[in-house]
Amino acid sequence: MNVDLFHIGPQKSATTWVYNCLSEHEEVFVPHTNTIHYYDMNYHRGRRWYETFFAGAQEEQIRFDPTMTYIRSPWAPRRIARENPNAKIMLCLRDPIDRAFSHYWHEKKKGKISFEFEEVLENYDLYSSWLEPGFYAEHIERYLQYFDREQILCLHFETLRDDEREFMRQILHFADIDDDFEPSWLNKKSNEAGGRRTVANRMWHGLKGTVAQSELESIARRLQLDEAAQQLETLPIVGSLLNDKEEYEQGISSELREELVDLCEPEIQRLENLLDIRLPHWRSVKS
Repeated sequence: MNVDLFHIGPQKSATTWVYNCLSEHEEVFVPHTNTIHYYDMNYHRGRRWYETFFAGAQEEQIRFDPTMTYIRSPWAPRRIARENPNAKIMLCLRDPIDRAFSHYWHEKKKGKISFEFEEVLENYDLYSSWLEPGFYAEHIERYLQYFDREQILCLHFETLRDDEREFMRQILHFADIDDDFEPSWLNKKSNEAGGRRTVANRMWHGLKGTVAQSELESIARRLQLDEAAQQLETLPIVGSLLNDKEEYEQGISSELREELVDLCEPEIQRLENLLDIRLPHWRSVKS
């Protein structure tokens, strides 16, 4: 059994969205999870263990492994090539600084970390987790040691934001399957950057899922939130309970972003030279 198609990441670059879309395509077999981690962390479990994830695949279906951490693994390219030499490899290029902040916020909102993004240049564990996945040239060069350039598709995150159909068309064309396919996930978002999951946040959303609107309004009134019945989620107090998204919306300070742009500049140049592309928008210091 060979696996035909891989999406190697990195995290926060539409891997879950692609997984959800391709799971609807009859020509593609996707495993029940989008994080198998066989070629980086579970290789010791053996090929038989890996094959159980594709047990239901039909002979004519394309087997798809969407593990988004393969891009960072020093061992994954050689292991994938040894067992699947004809595989097609996809990855998505996203502004490395925006990707790093999105990665940070994804962990922060789940309560997995207590660090702040400003510590990224003070703590190498944070730097290696958040910034290094966006040093794409180094990762792509590792895969080019084992795969022909035609076997690697470098998608652009900006394409997804501007034109979801074109982004999906590129994937389908690369996989050599019906590129007229339009999944129901086409205009949906996966792992969207929502509010941090505080106790109040979870309690309120739990209420929203189980309590009738009239009862929610009554609760809000008892909390003396006078306008809650009309605009529950737009009130400052309720908004902080529901979303707690202010930090994400504020983003990275211009001072830190400028420092990170300088740090990433050699990596951006290296990627531009490798792929013969230009990425001036990655160098902007946004307000």
